[in-house]
Amino acid sequence: MTEGNSVYDCNLALYTDTGTMRDGVVRDNYYSGTSAGVYFNFNPGLSAARSAKSLTKGQSPNEKVATFEAADGAPPLNVAVGDAVTITGAQIDNLPAPVHTYNDTYSVLDLIYVNNEKRKFTYEMKVEPSENADAPSTFDPSDPLAINFFSRWQLRRFVCENNLFDFYAFDSSSALPPRGMQSVAFSGGPPFMFPWVVVRDNLFQYLNGAAAVAMNGAHSFAFRLGSFENTLIEGNLISLADPNLIHHFTSRNVSAFNNRTPDGTGLPLFDDTGGGGAGPFQREDNLEDEIQDALVLSLL
Repeated sequence: MTEGNSVYDCNLALYTDTGTMRDGVVRDNYYSGTSAGVYFNFNPGLSAARSAKSLTKGQSPNEKVATFEAADGAPPLNVAVGDAVTITGAQIDNLPAPVHTYNDTYSVLDLIYVNNEKRKFTYEMKVEPSENADAPSTFDPSDPLAINFFSRWQLRRFVCENNLFDFYAFDSSSALPPRGMQSVAFSGGPPFMFPWVVVRDNLFQYLNGAAAVAMNGAHSFAFRLGSFENTLIEGNLISLADPNLIHHFTSRNVSAFNNRTPDGTGLPLFDDTGGGGAGPFQREDNLEDEIQDALVLSLL
């Protein structure tokens, strides 16, 4: 939890990488004279490798449920239900397992304890394999013949509310424009690295209320969210210059409501999947749009 702080004259107001947080709260902070607000750098986003004793397919009625068993003598598994994990090295008949079977990124479905220790976890594959994965010939995680899993860096639940971000006064010759909240993370979801997020009632503006300035060839944004799911962006006041201030990519179930400029202009939500920050930006319906549509339909 980061709450009630004042931070002055720094490059990144709030930056994090290297690891998983179950919960994060950023509330009632003042960040003055920054070039960027909140930055999650979860790339490549992998923990140390852990090797498998075995990797097996499920039984009927769901044979897509795989079970990863930790190697004998290894420490207990440090995972929880819902964690994102990446599996590598599984083979069938001495060939790499078919795409989207054992090897991929998945969410932990269940935990299995042996002698009161977490020794196994299950996950649901996207494609049912023909048989169990080949038994590994080594339990050394550094050996290319090992079957390994890696925990992905995640922020499982995140709330960012009632913060003030005052950005440096940028002009057209500056290196970069101000950027409010952004993420770099595994982009092949599901699973998503930020599965539950609320961002509300924040103010993004230039220091001392300076006028917003458009950059030459560089894009400003309030939100550029990658690998987000079940996210609400609500009631934020944004005084920055760019036509696509609120956008996401490789995400799902992102909603926006009542985000505005100081003159009261509503700000739309965009999808930039595949655009790399330069578009094409696909406009999505805000919750305001859906409410207006419902009102119109109710009058017909």
